[in-house]
Amino acid sequence: MMDRALLAVIQRRPRVTIPRGEADAMKFSAGSRDFLHYMATVHGYAQGTVDNYGRTYSQFSAFLRAQGLPDHARYFTSDTVFAFCEDLGKRGVSGNTIVNKLNGLRSLGTYLLKRKDGRGAPVILTPPTAGFDWPKMTQCVTSFLYPPELAALMALPLDPETSLLRAALAETGIRALEACEASVGDVKELEGATYLTLRVKGRRGGYQEPASIPLSEGTAALVRAQVATRGPVAPDSPLFVTTAGQRYKRTQLSQLFIRLGRR
Repeated sequence: MMDRALLAVIQRRPRVTIPRGEADAMKFSAGSRDFLHYMATVHGYAQGTVDNYGRTYSQFSAFLRAQGLPDHARYFTSDTVFAFCEDLGKRGVSGNTIVNKLNGLRSLGTYLLKRKDGRGAPVILTPPTAGFDWPKMTQCVTSFLYPPELAALMALPLDPETSLLRAALAETGIRALEACEASVGDVKELEGATYLTLRVKGRRGGYQEPASIPLSEGTAALVRAQVATRGPVAPDSPLFVTTAGQRYKRTQLSQLFIRLGRR
């Protein structure tokens, strides 16, 4: 028969807690941050695309918090993604924008399906954007300015930096995102001619051959004169800057021309 004193010691022994490894499980914010770095450094995605995906991941994280869910990749599921889309729809977000965000979340999901957490287990087990119907894309009508409208836009009195941006966009027809990403070093001179050289991002990853767009003498002179007013600038400094001297973001540039159009 077991000694009573020994039995009493055994009964008082503290319960052993076996770690569940929660600290090794990946957070959603950490996984999305790793993927954004992977997009930029390995696949060479344009910074505008990286920023766009980053906004989507931040919005999804905020949605999880609003539902009382922790910052954990295991809550990156088709149920939470579907609920996120429903919430966007209730807020009046268009179907095209929701599809854009789903594409970003799908890319992240594909990445996390291949990743392992600190315990060696898959970060997620199933594709988080599958299992439900996506909104249907609608074809957007491309608008353009008629000659009288363009003349009215060009006649507006603007500050020097905005005048430079207006002149370059009107002459070259580059996209808003390309204008945001253009740097001082992208303006090159060859045999007496001035060119704006852009790296054009392909939809399937990787960059296409750089596009060199010739600038007229007037626009080239405007570029040189305005950049000179900024003092010494590095080649990677933004070519087009806001009135605060910062590189434009895509939404800033769009809102600027919406305001100009209303004038």
